[in-house]
Amino acid sequence: MQTYDATVSAARALGVDSAVGLDPAAVERARAEHGENRLPEVKPRRVWSMFLAALSDKTLLILIGAALLSLGVELLKARLQEGTTPHYIDGVAILAAVLIASLVTTLNEARAAKEFRLLNKAREDIPIKVLRGGHVRSVSIYDLVVGDVVYFDPGDRLPADGRLLSGVDVTVDQSTLTGESVPVHKDADDLELKGGTVVSTGSGAMLLEAVGARSEMGRLQLSLTDTDEEPTPLQERLSRLADRIGLFGLGAAVLTFGALTASYVLRAEGPVGLDLETGGQILSFLIIAVTIVVVAVPEGLPLAVTISLAYSVRKMAKDNNLVRKLASCETMGAATVVCSDKTGTLTRNRMTVVKGWISGALVDGERALAEVSGPARERFSEVASVNATAFLEEREDGVTEYVGNPTECALLAQVKAWGEDWRGRRDVARALHQFGFTSDRKRMSTLVQTEDGRRLLVKGAPEVVLALSGAVATNGAARPLTEADRAAITEAVTTFSAEGHRTLALAYRDLPAADTPEDAEHLEQALTLLAVVAIADPVRPEVKDAVAACRSAGVDVKMVTGDNHLTAASIAEQIGLMRPDDVVLEGPEFRAKSDDEVKALLPRLRVLARSVPSDKLRLVSLLKAEKAVVAVTGDGTNDAPAMKAADVGFSMGLTGTEVAKEASDIVLLDDNFASIVNGILWGRSIFENIRKFLQFQLTVNVVALSTAFIAAVFGVGIPLNTVQLLWVNLIMDTMAALALATEPPDRALFQQPPHGRHAPLITKSMWTSVLAMGGVMLAILMATMFTDWLTPAGITHEARLTFVFNTFVMMQVFNELNARSTRFDRGVLRHLAESHLFIGVMVATVAAQVAIVQLGGAFFRTVPLSLELWGRSVTLGASMLVAGFALRQVGRRAAAPTVPADA
Repeated sequence: MQTYDATVSAARALGVDSAVGLDPAAVERARAEHGENRLPEVKPRRVWSMFLAALSDKTLLILIGAALLSLGVELLKARLQEGTTPHYIDGVAILAAVLIASLVTTLNEARAAKEFRLLNKAREDIPIKVLRGGHVRSVSIYDLVVGDVVYFDPGDRLPADGRLLSGVDVTVDQSTLTGESVPVHKDADDLELKGGTVVSTGSGAMLLEAVGARSEMGRLQLSLTDTDEEPTPLQERLSRLADRIGLFGLGAAVLTFGALTASYVLRAEGPVGLDLETGGQILSFLIIAVTIVVVAVPEGLPLAVTISLAYSVRKMAKDNNLVRKLASCETMGAATVVCSDKTGTLTRNRMTVVKGWISGALVDGERALAEVSGPARERFSEVASVNATAFLEEREDGVTEYVGNPTECALLAQVKAWGEDWRGRRDVARALHQFGFTSDRKRMSTLVQTEDGRRLLVKGAPEVVLALSGAVATNGAARPLTEADRAAITEAVTTFSAEGHRTLALAYRDLPAADTPEDAEHLEQALTLLAVVAIADPVRPEVKDAVAACRSAGVDVKMVTGDNHLTAASIAEQIGLMRPDDVVLEGPEFRAKSDDEVKALLPRLRVLARSVPSDKLRLVSLLKAEKAVVAVTGDGTNDAPAMKAADVGFSMGLTGTEVAKEASDIVLLDDNFASIVNGILWGRSIFENIRKFLQFQLTVNVVALSTAFIAAVFGVGIPLNTVQLLWVNLIMDTMAALALATEPPDRALFQQPPHGRHAPLITKSMWTSVLAMGGVMLAILMATMFTDWLTPAGITHEARLTFVFNTFVMMQVFNELNARSTRFDRGVLRHLAESHLFIGVMVATVAAQVAIVQLGGAFFRTVPLSLELWGRSVTLGASMLVAGFALRQVGRRAAAPTVPADA
């Protein structure tokens, strides 16, 4: 690996030994002098801006205008009519109620925005390989300072500005800064590297010279302002639904206004003139009508999604799902197929060499491997140490930490077990060229300078390396590779693979110093095969249960891997993925089939082995063509197209490249398949919670609009005044959104199939619940308004209206419990103790209602109620639980399959 003297000198000028890196004291000095590696925060939206946005709703503006007009009318009446006491309280109360509702909405939005900002910070906090005190360590990108020596690999995003210190065939995609998409070659003539750009090819190290706000990307960030997230598909659907519901509310408001006006005219003694008294009455009717529109329009629906997403993404991060694109949270709930990588996702990614075919003989077990010696060990150690970019790092507790590619780390661990110095070999090697591993090539090669020529060091898939080999190393010498050798090696590979091991071949080629070709095609031939090793990568213990959970949830799991079909099939059997009629295909066979042939196999295709990223992309496209909702995992730069094509792309947080992470929707922080299952559960929970909120809100709408209209038609006056209706709207919109949209996920959601890409927001059972519970509430309210069946004798008119208002709110509080289930087969008290926020909102709602009734007085037009009337209100409210229970019993029996008489 070539080291550039200009950068070494620049490091020396900073007081840094580029071969050792900074020590802890130097790190702190550099941080104090040059700052930390944090980009300036994008300026968030101001709270007052959110508040003004909440107030800008058209119906609220109309209501504010009407309230101000009401105040003006009362003021005019007081001036023109001596001895008249103006009723300012109504206008003031309306304005106060609107401001409070808008403030609560703003606080909810600000809380959600804060959650999303914290999410962005977590998303940008990535581990970086850095040389400090002579050891390679993995540190947070935020801990980097000027003078740090940072290592990079293909697909990495450079963490700050600096210059190339060492590397082989390094090219960088600088399009984020320059707009030019052609990668730029970096060498002695152009050592400059910029943070935010992406390494296209080559590996190496860089010296950091500017970090954080002083980097070019940092200066650019200073000029940016935070922008709102694009609305998610569910938010857009709910906005359209809110508009349709609003039209019904507008119709109800017009009819109610007409009924109130007609009733006033018909009940008037004599002709009605256009005086202040009449104008005041008409204005009050208009305020009632506008309030009905405010209550009817469910503007809380999109807010409920925002609250649910903000809550869910924070919890998902704790479940190792770091969400990069909000819409993916919703989409995961509809996922019908998961295409998962094998290595690291279904397995532990902690690899160990357990056996091999080395120097012409089978070597099985730790003791046999330890006995490998002489030229075989020497050459194996050279290939494993130099033709690699991974590291082994000794922690203070004595544990060896793998840094980089786990397969390379397994080889380095074997070299270390032999007592060989892998780091020393790499440091002294004079690398001339490096041809990186790709899924198409399935091999990696490094050309190094030797004392008497050059040597090509190769590792890769056994079948690929074997095909390129013409000799085999045995007993310290190379001899021609015979057909018998090929058969023995192939048999060994088959045996290793059938045991579920990953297989890897190591080879080399000695070349003369002169006239050596420098392209991979001409170099990688006539190789001398050195060894084929079996690398164990144990299955994650939790994966088998996760696969079973997916199956019970109606989610099809497919394994897509670069390993051969024997290794892949063995792992699939271990995790319970394979069923008797399932199919395993290898990449070449998959590519040879037509789209129609593959589509016919899709229901039974369980494993796609020896695949390349283009196979994964084609598989995703064909699944989507069959109307599947597809989630796919990926860790390499070449996986980006498949992740972008999928409905949800998962990248690997531990082993994935930065390019893969940026192409993904969700980053798996632990690279674990079980975390994908958690993501599916959260996605279903978000959709279910929105349905809960919708069911609750529609029930309140039906009752509030029906009550107002019936009262207007019968000329008894609206039982709920404007301020009371606005309080109901606050309960219904903001507080219910907070309570129902943040319910924790229920594992029972895995007992039902995916809701699908275009599932209706309102199901038949939800409509049944809305109409049935709304009908019960309406009947109770009518009975309290027009009869004495539910009220004690001699109750005053003011107390009756307060009792109606209080009973209405109590019914909403208890019906909020009913709304916790949108299905007839689920109890509403299930896991209630775990829903702390739900309980808190209910307690706060009841406490506020007690204060409003007992202390609200002229502001809310209430009178204090006796304990008897409170008891009756609470009892009538609690009857919603009884009605809901009865409805679920009837619904469950109606949905139960009928059993034949002879069964």
